[in-house]
Amino acid sequence: MVKLGEISKSIEKQTKGLIKSGDICISDYHIGHISKDHQKELGQLGMDPLGYVKYIVGNFIEIRDSSDNSFFLVSPHVSEKLRNVAAISMEYVDDGEYWEICTAQPRSIKRLEKRKLIWSKK
Repeated sequence: MVKLGEISKSIEKQTKGLIKSGDICISDYHIGHISKDHQKELGQLGMDPLGYVKYIVGNFIEIRDSSDNSFFLVSPHVSEKLRNVAAISMEYVDDGEYWEICTAQPRSIKRLEKRKLIWSKK
């Protein structure tokens, strides 16, 4: 597991505990998945998978609902029609809890706006 950043206590408080504070991590498996399935998009951005998720984690401006126990971290994109998105899910382990990135790719703003806004940096 590679630690990329964290969800702050402030975000946990602002979301009334829905988004728990904790580290944001990614496994080699999910880095491989992003590389394999989203190579074209990453190539257009000139980024490798790890650099891409680090960018999203370091610059997210929104958290939106996804499905089950997962959420979308949303960061700005160079295109006015797209945003960068990393899907995260809470994982429970013996020594605590952390958020694990499962996938990441650019998504249209119109598609994202259909997802419930949980938290915004604004």
